[in-house]
Formats: sequence, structure tokens, C-alpha cells
Amino acid sequence: KIEESNIMNEKAMDNMQKENNPIFLDCLGLKTNILNAQFKYEESIKLGFEILKDDQNHYTALKSLTKSYAHLGNHRASIFFNRLADGNIRFEIKDNGNVDLFIHHKDKIPING
Repeated sequence: KIEESNIMNEKAMDNMQKENNPIFLDCLGLKTNILNAQFKYEESIKLGFEILKDDQNHYTALKSLTKSYAHLGNHRASIFFNRLADGNIRFEIKDNGNVDLFIHHKDKIPING
């Protein structure tokens, strides 16, 4: 009952605070899954990245990106987001703007110089 779920989720989001609200982000995460079920993978990806702007470790958004990219045939991106979701890799953004990537929470690999 994807359509019914979408309607109820939209009603919930319309009636809640959007700023700094983890429950609102979870509702957006549900929306990414609904979009995937409707074969709207590009829309799901766009929304997934919007969620990650507020919470870079949002599990549902990362798992949804995994599914979206897999359906679009970008298996490398799919595997990457799956590993992020499962905690096998993570990012650290430094004050100077550089980004480090941690693999298995052990080794740092600079990815932008």
C-alpha cells in the first residue's frame, strides 16, 4: 500500500516542525523508500542527499541511496553507500575543508588533497 503510506507520511510531515527535527528526517527517509518503490530513483537520490546535509550518518537515507543506485546500474556507488550505512567507512570533514575517508574506522585516506 505504497500510495496510502505516501499520503499518511505527507500528512505527518505537513504537521511537524522541520528544523532540527530527527523525526522529520525519518519521514523524509520513508519518502525516499516510497520513491524507490515507485521507480523514481533520481528523485529518491536527490532527497537522500538533502537528508545527508542535515545528518551525514542517516541510516535510512544511506540505505535508500544504496537501492537507488543499484537500480540505476551504478553498482560502485551502491556499494559505497551501503558501506557508509553499515559503518564500514565514514567521513571526517576538517576545518580547512579537506575530507578524510576512514576505512573500517582504522586507516585514513585523504580524498581531496
